[in-house]
Parts: sequence; structure tokens; C-alpha cells
Amino acid sequence: MRICPMPRTAAGVQSATACLVEGGWGTYRQFHPTFAFYAQQPNCHPMVAEDETGRVLGTAVSTSWGSSGWLGHVFVSPELRGRGLGKELTEHAIQLLRGEGCGTIQLIATALGRPVYDRLGFEVETHYHEYRGTTLPRAVPMAPLRPLLPVDLDGVLSMDARVAGEDRSGALRPLFMSGWVLPGRSRPAGIVVPTPWGGCLATQLPETVDAEAQAVLRALRSLSALGDEVWVYPTTENAIARELLSSQGFEEVRMIPRLVLGPRVAWMPQAVWSPLGLGLG
Repeated sequence: MRICPMPRTAAGVQSATACLVEGGWGTYRQFHPTFAFYAQQPNCHPMVAEDETGRVLGTAVSTSWGSSGWLGHVFVSPELRGRGLGKELTEHAIQLLRGEGCGTIQLIATALGRPVYDRLGFEVETHYHEYRGTTLPRAVPMAPLRPLLPVDLDGVLSMDARVAGEDRSGALRPLFMSGWVLPGRSRPAGIVVPTPWGGCLATQLPETVDAEAQAVLRALRSLSALGDEVWVYPTTENAIARELLSSQGFEEVRMIPRLVLGPRVAWMPQAVWSPLGLGLG
């Protein structure tokens, strides 16, 4: 078994995607665009564990946002679990981020991976609350949100950096042009941006009013669906989002811990309706 960079090719993306899907973790619709995104982004460093035949039996992804970074999609095929491969992949991913200058490393933990992360010194910072609800028609009224225009780009990237506590502008620029913005008095007050893997990146600054929060939720229900259901992931600190989701009939399915290793990033969890991705923050 060897751990090596995932080839940034169609075959490399396919092999990594197949590992997750055949191992029972999601669908091709979800993970093919995810790993295709990783392959195209210089900030992202996908890696795979291969056996002697070249078959991919594990994955991990390190993403560097400068002084902080993220681990994502640490996955081991079911037949190899319990043999230390998950820990080995995680340690490789951490080492890579340390080499990139990341003093802080963050991740969103699955139940399978949590014991490994605890032993490596990660601590719980907060939780994302997974809500499941129904979609709305594509023609739902979006005001006061409006389509994001090139003139908005610097403002929304600045807002994202303020909310995330990280500069993700290089990866976000191509995604943002399909997004929607909630205008504020002098700067953007919120965004809803569909992602290629389904769902949306959605943030709303806390000073906005209830009618604007309802508009953000309408946009999420219209733009982020894959089928008849929509999934939203507000943080524990975003009480406005969680209360509104519950009042609109959304079901809270589970809580997912966000873990950190190293100094904590100065971010705004109270503004997060849904992250960019569970492997990206």
C-alpha cells in the first residue's frame, strides 16, 4: 500500500470517486464534481492510497487557504478499516498542510474518523446542524437577493474572507458568478452560491432582518436541490437560521462536529447557513 498524489486527470478523478461510491459513501453525482474541483484547484491536494495493482482503497484531501487549511474526504474502503490506514492518510494530509505553512488545521468529522482525530489532538470548535427539507419551485421570488454581477465580486469575496476567516478567493471566483447576493447598505450582507457538487455556500451577516433571512432560505430551497430534497448546514451559533429552518418544517437530522488543530481562526460562525463544502469549510 502506498499513499501518493491523486493524478489530476479524468482517470485520477474517476478512481478516487469510485473508491468513495463503491465504499458506500455518497453518489457519483456528488463526488465526481467534488474531486474534479480538487483536481483543478492548486490550493487542493487530493491524495490516494493504492494497492500493488494500482486500485484506490483510500482518499484524503488537504486544502490550504494560507495560514490555515482543511482536511476532507478522508476515506478508507470497508475491507481495510481498522488497520491504521485512515490514521496514515490523515497524518500525510497534516504533514502536507504543515509544509504549506498552515499553523491551523480544520476538518468536519464523521463518526468513523472522530477517534483518529481525537488521538491526533484535534478539539471540537463548534457543530454544523444538518437539516433536511423540501425544495421550492425554480420560479420562487428571490428579492431582495439579486444575481451576483462582476461589479460585486470584490465585495462578496471580502465578505467571505470576513465570515470564513480565510482567503478562499482563488477557488471561489469561478463559482461566484452563478451566485446571488443580498445587498447591504454599503457592502454585501449575504450570498447564496450553488456549488457543482450540490447544495450552496450560503452566508448572511447577523445584522440583517428577518425578511432577508427568509429570502436567503427561499434561495437555498430553490438553488441547492438535487431532486426533491434540500440539505442545509447552519452552525450552532446561527440561531436565526436554525429557528427559521425548524419553523419552515425542516427536520434536524444530526450534528456534525467541526474540529481544529492549532490556533483558532477568527471567523463568524453566526453568519454561516451552509459551508462551501464539508471538506473545504
